[in-house]
Amino acid sequence: MRCIAITNQKGGVAKTTTAVNLAAGLQRLGKSVLLIDSDPQANATSHLGIDRKRLRKTLDNLYYESELDISEVLIARDGFAGMDVLPAGEPLAYAEQKLSGVPVKETLLSERLVELG
Repeated sequence: MRCIAITNQKGGVAKTTTAVNLAAGLQRLGKSVLLIDSDPQANATSHLGIDRKRLRKTLDNLYYESELDISEVLIARDGFAGMDVLPAGEPLAYAEQKLSGVPVKETLLSERLVELG
């Protein structure tokens, strides 16, 4: 398994465009891809045709609900065989504040991803 992170503090530098196109390109090459949308604006989620307003669970829930199975948040994209998405939503904007007292907050996501095998 290989992990590719696309980050930049500045807005408007094509992080989402790069992530979505890279994920689609890898999927077209036959690779299994998990796209994690960690932006509260959820543009990558929307870009893949997912209505973020209809989502009941998002990446945010994985941080706070330890009993939540990751498969309840993961979305397999119809028409994009081999590409799954962990969608984002507006509550992610408050994640840093909510997690401020959690001692291992930096590793929460990687620990949850282990559940995928």
